[in-house]
Amino acid sequence: HSFSVTMSTTLAVFASLCCPDYERPWQMRNREDVSGSGFVIQGRRILTNAHCVEHATFITVRKYGSSEKVTATVVCISFDCDLAILEVTDEEGGEAFWKDLKPLQLTSAIPHLQDEVLVAGYPVGGDNISVTRGIVSRIEPIEYTENEEVRLLAVQIDAAVNSGNSGGPCFKDNKVIGIAFQGLDDADGISYIIPMTIVHHFLTEFEEKGTFGGFCSLGLQVQFMENKQLRKAYKMPKNTSGVLVRFVDPVSCVHGLVKMGDVLLAIDDVKISNDGSVRFRKRELIDYQHLVTQKFPGSTCKLSIFRDGNQIEIEASLKPIPELIPATGAAPALYVCWGGLVFVPMSLPYLFEAFGDDMEDAPVSLVGEVARARRSFADQQLVVLACVLVDEINYGYEDEEGRILKKVNGEDVINLKHLLKLLQDIQSGVITFEFDENIVLVFDAEEVLKKNQKILKSHKIPALTNII
Repeated sequence: HSFSVTMSTTLAVFASLCCPDYERPWQMRNREDVSGSGFVIQGRRILTNAHCVEHATFITVRKYGSSEKVTATVVCISFDCDLAILEVTDEEGGEAFWKDLKPLQLTSAIPHLQDEVLVAGYPVGGDNISVTRGIVSRIEPIEYTENEEVRLLAVQIDAAVNSGNSGGPCFKDNKVIGIAFQGLDDADGISYIIPMTIVHHFLTEFEEKGTFGGFCSLGLQVQFMENKQLRKAYKMPKNTSGVLVRFVDPVSCVHGLVKMGDVLLAIDDVKISNDGSVRFRKRELIDYQHLVTQKFPGSTCKLSIFRDGNQIEIEASLKPIPELIPATGAAPALYVCWGGLVFVPMSLPYLFEAFGDDMEDAPVSLVGEVARARRSFADQQLVVLACVLVDEINYGYEDEEGRILKKVNGEDVINLKHLLKLLQDIQSGVITFEFDENIVLVFDAEEVLKKNQKILKSHKIPALTNII
């Protein structure tokens, strides 16, 4: 009986997605219909995966044993942890939908290795609910998205999680211990669930603020100190361990407090090993960043630093750090079109759209620039030439698509909005665009102003920019 109640609150989620076209941001991509799973939580809300409903224009949900669907909408979404909260908006069928539906019981415990779990959901290939059984095989932080700087705790299981299972609950003893969200493409029978520590973090901040601002980060890039000579060079005392700081993000909460060349020894008195791991439960190890991502924005943490032969203590007020190169669908689809040159902010969605998921066709110089990119100041954006709308004023420049813009008339480009202002201020004379690898494109400013509207009309582009 208890498991039948569990199944009744596991829902099928259907969504029509209309995603931005990051290569040509004045238009949207073709509609895509997808399905996933979700389940009922407190407050007449539904929890599912963000990738099931990102950029959704229409969402419906259906409960177990019913043929009726009701409309729903997203009230909170986080691409970082792949979670979304839905609310039913159907005025006619809403009350009937909630009849006999009770929220599932959520646990705060992280499962242990070899624990047996059940995954419920609605995978593609059928309309009825599917339940698969498996065991917990690994617990460690992984990259939920393509953003390598944010690694969150995940639980690996050997239960089948197929397309459509995403967002479905994972149970142990009839309590939800996680949410199914991805499988490994090149491995059979290996899947991941989002543990309830991440889910509670997301739900708690939503309840308090009505939104979710992301996970905290120190904004550090570090080098492991497993080599004895490296530790000796930095005068590390015996029986101490840590990681070497090699970059501090300018928008980090510890910028100006932590320096390049410091050794991070501990966070909140939890010692960091030379390979960047910290103790997690009895005999398990975990990446040190977990100590930071589990905290809420505004909370403090104490860093133990070894600098110039002395150990010092630093207290920092934590906050999330925006990505220099956005890695998810949260990336803004903005553009500036000038003289037929279409400029967009650099993002991984743009790169995947322009050059494929493996970026095999991407210029080597572009891949190198992205790999080496580090933020230099707070509002920095990398601006890329996404495409050239060929016209007589830009003829011969079309092979330079995919280049990163560095300067306009000798002035460094800060971000896309700054680029727009620079161009608007140039009413006569020459416009010189300088790109990576010293590529230069030159225009006559007056000719560009005469041609802009013609180019827009020819390509059915509504405006020179969509920056508000």
